[in-house]
Amino acid sequence: MKYLYSSLLGAALLLTLPTSAQPAKKPLPEGYQYITMPESVPIENLHLIRCYETMPDGSKQQRYGFADDRGEIVVEPIYFSGIQFNEEGYATVTKYINGELREGLIDRTARVVIPCNYSKVFPPKSGFIRFAEGNGMERRYGYMNLQGEELIAPAWYFAADFSDGLAAVRNTEGKYGYIDTTGRVVIQPIYDEARDFTEGCAVVGKADKYYNQLGLINRTGEVMVPLNCYAIGSVRNGRVMVSRIVDGKERFGQMSLDGKQTLRCEWDYVSDFKFGHTWVGLGEYPDCRYVMLDAKGNETTYDDYYDLNDSSVGGYYSAAIRDAEGNMKYGVLDQKGTVLIPFKYDRVTIYTHHHPTRGDLERVMLELNGETTGQILGDQ
Repeated sequence: MKYLYSSLLGAALLLTLPTSAQPAKKPLPEGYQYITMPESVPIENLHLIRCYETMPDGSKQQRYGFADDRGEIVVEPIYFSGIQFNEEGYATVTKYINGELREGLIDRTARVVIPCNYSKVFPPKSGFIRFAEGNGMERRYGYMNLQGEELIAPAWYFAADFSDGLAAVRNTEGKYGYIDTTGRVVIQPIYDEARDFTEGCAVVGKADKYYNQLGLINRTGEVMVPLNCYAIGSVRNGRVMVSRIVDGKERFGQMSLDGKQTLRCEWDYVSDFKFGHTWVGLGEYPDCRYVMLDAKGNETTYDDYYDLNDSSVGGYYSAAIRDAEGNMKYGVLDQKGTVLIPFKYDRVTIYTHHHPTRGDLERVMLELNGETTGQILGDQ
């Protein structure tokens, strides 16, 4: 169901694109061709193009550049890698310089922001551009600004983007810690794994015999959730999904940020706590049974649900119950576990649709006896 949800979502977003975003393109000169990168933010008034260069060994190397709507070449194909722009409108580009691949950065007007002088360059985040100099074991990471000025010298074996003002870095011994935006080490590199900060917390891990034991720290390095978890989810309303290996099997539970176990690791599925409740499941698909628990761990639903899909951003859930013959009948629940659409359908799919005047809407497709109907959730 999740794959179908994604497909419908993509189709819905595609249908809402204005026709002005897809201008007619004139033919290009011989040897050049337009190419489409649907996952890339489009460049303003320009189109990505490609040509092929014959190398000394007889092989053909793709090169990328840009043309306008008239088919005129604006930027000759000089880049050796596919170009994909992030949401802020920046893309990493690659050139061969003195026989080496070197990276730089361009913006969505194809203007060079950072020349191709570096081993690695990443699109900016929070005003910082990660870059690296050197190759192999000699490669070191640092940060610069959008003017190409070095802010933090390339001294780290690896460096992540800044999140909540801190960035995970790895030293030459392979240990992770965190630095602030001045480059000062604020959490010492003592971990074997370190992830981004979210809502003031970050997942860190230390190596055990078979896998990293994970926990949660705050911005001062204080341990919030002990490092004895197999997996940790996102922080939601002061709680976090955790899992541990119990009798050789991963079992899920929940903890609060003061390190208290709010739900024991005894479930096959535990959702996050984003709506003040959690769904738990026991068993394997398609026989995994789901119920909803409140903040105190008390059950608030009175039926066993199957095939639960909680990917809706608005708190709607598609699920199924079994009828007297054991057949799956689908319906929709709201964020409190109340039945919103009765359980009588052969299939239910929830997706997001952009309405020109009402904005993003949650829609549902209901399939029954080979016929499909749709409605907007919340309009019942």
